[in-house]
This record gives sequence, C-alpha cells and structure tokens, in this order.
Amino acid sequence: MTKLKSVSILILIVLSSGCASTSGSDPVDDFFEGAIHSAERREARSPNRDKDVSSELKDDVASGVMTATLRGIVNFFFATDKD
Repeated sequence: MTKLKSVSILILIVLSSGCASTSGSDPVDDFFEGAIHSAERREARSPNRDKDVSSELKDDVASGVMTATLRGIVNFFFATDKD
C-alpha cells in the first residue's frame, strides 16, 4: 500500500508541476535537467565509488521532480506577461 501512495503522490506532483508551468520551457525538460544535474554532481563528488543503481535512480528522479515542481511554482508566481 505504501508503494501505491508513493506512486500516486509522484504522479500528482508531476501533473501539478505541468499545470503550474507558465514559462516557455517544458516541465519534462525541467525534470530531465534536474535528474541529469543530480547524476553529474554525484559523479563529480566521488567518481570511484560503488554504484547502487536503484538508489541512485530514486535520488535522480526525486531531484528531477523537485526541479520541475519548484520551477513551475516559481514561474507561476513570478512570470511576466509579454502580451
């Protein structure tokens, strides 16, 4: 049951970030930018470590979701109309 709740919350966050995004950038681009940045930062910190792919993937997904959500919220409140 906990997994179902986690997946439901994740889907809700992703959908709400897409709805809140008013910038020209796509929320999916924001998600991937956050996930890739997380992976690059981890690799730069310790390139010769043992890799736990499952844990790293979860961390990267969480970082991507947070990046997309926060950018959507910031753009919603601070976006300027160009019309």
